Amino acid sequence: MLLLVCVNTGFGGRADTSTTAAGTLQVALLQMQLSAVLPVSGADNIAKDNKEFQYQMSIPDGVDTATLSMPESWVQGHSAVCLDIIKDILKFLEHDLVPLVPLRGSISASGDLCPLSCIAGALEGNPDVRVWWRDGSARKLLPADRALKCIGLAPVKFGPKEILGLLNGTGFSVAVAAIAHHQAETLATLAQILTAMGVEALLGTAESFDPFIAAVRLHSRQIEVAHNIRAFLKGSKLARFHHASSTSGHLRQYQYALRTSSQWLRPGLEDMALSQLLDSRLAYNLPPSLAVDEPSLSYSMKGVDINMASYILALISARYTHTAVDLVSLMSSAYLCCLCQALDLRAMNGGFIARLKPELEDAQLAELHISIWKSLQDSLAASTSKDSSERFLGVAQPVQHIVIGYLATSTTPPPKCLNIITTWTATLAETLKTIFNANRKSYLANPDATPYLGNASKCMHLFVRNELDVPMHRGIVDHPNFGSGSAEDNIKRSTGSRISCIYRAIRDGSIVEPVLGCLKGVGEVDRNGAGGARAKL
Repeated sequence: MLLLVCVNTGFGGRADTSTTAAGTLQVALLQMQLSAVLPVSGADNIAKDNKEFQYQMSIPDGVDTATLSMPESWVQGHSAVCLDIIKDILKFLEHDLVPLVPLRGSISASGDLCPLSCIAGALEGNPDVRVWWRDGSARKLLPADRALKCIGLAPVKFGPKEILGLLNGTGFSVAVAAIAHHQAETLATLAQILTAMGVEALLGTAESFDPFIAAVRLHSRQIEVAHNIRAFLKGSKLARFHHASSTSGHLRQYQYALRTSSQWLRPGLEDMALSQLLDSRLAYNLPPSLAVDEPSLSYSMKGVDINMASYILALISARYTHTAVDLVSLMSSAYLCCLCQALDLRAMNGGFIARLKPELEDAQLAELHISIWKSLQDSLAASTSKDSSERFLGVAQPVQHIVIGYLATSTTPPPKCLNIITTWTATLAETLKTIFNANRKSYLANPDATPYLGNASKCMHLFVRNELDVPMHRGIVDHPNFGSGSAEDNIKRSTGSRISCIYRAIRDGSIVEPVLGCLKGVGEVDRNGAGGARAKL
């Protein structure tokens, strides 16, 4: 079979797998990327202008820009994206339909896969992908299938390689970077304007921004900033341009934060300059706290001074601490979800091995049982990336040389050895396949990894599976849009939604109880194996 990336194979580390189900492959590739943490369905009625919600979990700005930037690349005809999809994307923009996109989930090393999957999921009409929809003057979140109906679009059925074309781009990186660049340039200019205003407010001198001082530093950005500030001061009657105009009440060198600002413009600058502006001892005859009435009863701008310090110190520290906690919570929720899945797979494989071993105890090959069993285990472990339809013949074939070697040393080898070995290998492969599929079906019907787990793993696995109702991921059948539309299909969720349930439990403290449960008994054994130590949380 001719292998074409993302036409009949996976991509990235999974490009070694192949299939003939090209249409289903596109769904599977999209399902793989819909794995980022987003607000759970209870957040559907949150208004678009709720900035706290947006900045915590989703990209607040740039989705429109990213959506607009993609068709420009697709119309070149190199991305395998059909014209109808491009028209649908433009209709999204026309109707102000904006997919809810996760704030985190892309490293942009091979495209913004995860963020772009939300746009593809919206085009697909995935009910577990949310879209901002304008209903009159208000905006609200709708499931993508309902949003498509609102604008009269049919769900897209992706053709070969279209998911790769949709996902393997940098639309979000470009959009967010462009917006950030614009905002940063605006703030950098604003900082220079505020510096000039500070010089005037403190009756400072423009000499610090003299072209000669900036030129001898040979730093192009400093030269530019000094030039700008001096230009901003032009025409001022408050700022001094020559020391000759100084009087006995003026410092020859005024406040450090302002006179060196062309060298180090940064957020702390405004705080230092403001503190000096509000301190009558440093502000050259300005009243304390910039009070216009009686200073003893007026603290006009004192609160602003306090707030400014808190912005730089406590608030930033707290915000970054919360950001760190949030990031670790996201990582932990994703990791815990994957761990539970891995533990279920281990348990399922344990059941398979337990069922398989008795079937291979052939009295005629009793002497070879250990060698055959080891070969099978090695081959099974090395073939997990293959579908069961082709996997087990490849697992059985390496056993042949063991049997052939045994028969070659036998004093009475059976007639037609080659035919017997070929038939035996085919039978073994069919036995492996039958037991594997039967065991998988049985386990998925009633998954329970706890018999295989230690106390802590058991506790957390039960919490995730039972308390949070996050089930074992069964594969493509769990995709919300894959199936016959049965009642079961209505409760399907994307991987990201499942992880979001764990993330919410971490953030709202629900996970504390099972964590404490894992600690029970920890203090019964110390490092040397003796009793007496006490566990602490």
